[in-house]
Amino acid sequence: MVQKNLFWTLHVAVVNGWLQYKRDLKTSDAASSSQKDLMHFTLDVAEALTKVNKAYARKSRGRVSVTANTETSRRRVRRPEPTTAARFDKVAHWPEIINQKNRCRNCQKTSRK
Repeated sequence: MVQKNLFWTLHVAVVNGWLQYKRDLKTSDAASSSQKDLMHFTLDVAEALTKVNKAYARKSRGRVSVTANTETSRRRVRRPEPTTAARFDKVAHWPEIINQKNRCRNCQKTSRK
């Protein structure tokens, strides 16, 4: 029973988001052909939710190296890329607020001591 209520609540939230999406498209004078139906909107929401807090694999480019480089360099874990719809929807996407001021993104140091 609890699981059924959870899925119903999630579905209601997605449908409300889709209705808001349709309303926003009408006010922004976007092309009506670019409007997604409920199924595609739900699939985009599901894809975005599955990418939360997961690293993505980068596609390798170019020719395969003859000598296999066995030593691995320590790289930071990349965040998943947002969907193209989220990137170009012209809606304000606010930066994440962190408590530590002047934090360097590439290392754990701060610019002030």
